[in-house]
Amino acid sequence: MRVLHLSGEPLRARLAQDLATRLPHLRVRNIYGATEVCADATAHQVTGRETGNVPIGTPLPGVTARVLHEDGGSVPDGTTGELVIGGAGLALGYVGDPARTAARFVPAADGVGRREYRTGDLAVRRTDGALEVLGRADRQIKVRGVRVEPAEVETALVDHAAIAEALVVQRDRAGHAPSWSPTSIRRLRNRARPSYGASCANGSSPPRSPTRGGRRGLASPGVRQDRRRQPARTRP
Repeated sequence: MRVLHLSGEPLRARLAQDLATRLPHLRVRNIYGATEVCADATAHQVTGRETGNVPIGTPLPGVTARVLHEDGGSVPDGTTGELVIGGAGLALGYVGDPARTAARFVPAADGVGRREYRTGDLAVRRTDGALEVLGRADRQIKVRGVRVEPAEVETALVDHAAIAEALVVQRDRAGHAPSWSPTSIRRLRNRARPSYGASCANGSSPPRSPTRGGRRGLASPGVRQDRRRQPARTRP
């Protein structure tokens, strides 16, 4: 193998460094894209010297990539905004869903009839021109009126050698994460059908990777899933 293209999930610097150390002959590229832009839109040549999230690089030939403010204007380099993709490979829209098409496929800034796709991903363009994806725009929260991007905090956390993965969640106004006792969870489970549809909790978070598809399944802070087997329950 001479070339390895990685895509689908954020590439962590630690993995990039491992690849560069163990397979120095391998050319690794971090690829970014979406189904709506025919899969690939940007690419970054991995060096193994990256920190935090590895950049997704610059647009491929025929592709445009801009970072926009919520009002549609471009943001300065180093400022977080929504990543918008245009150019070659752009889909026509969502079949049978004109409202969603209109919301995601917007007129391009050049005003000549072309369109761009709002990815819903938060990104920043660095001073070297490379793009870095920080997470999803819909995860943004406010703390005392100030906007906070959980993904930016997560990126900073995983820079620490002792932290493999990080997940930042918002707590309630009292400053406490939801608390469930084993008894209350078992009570809930006993009412549910089937019984395995509810988990029991007491302790710390389960060791699951907080990837885009797995975040929703993570327990709240201070909660551990009870893996003990429960006897099967049947209706009388």
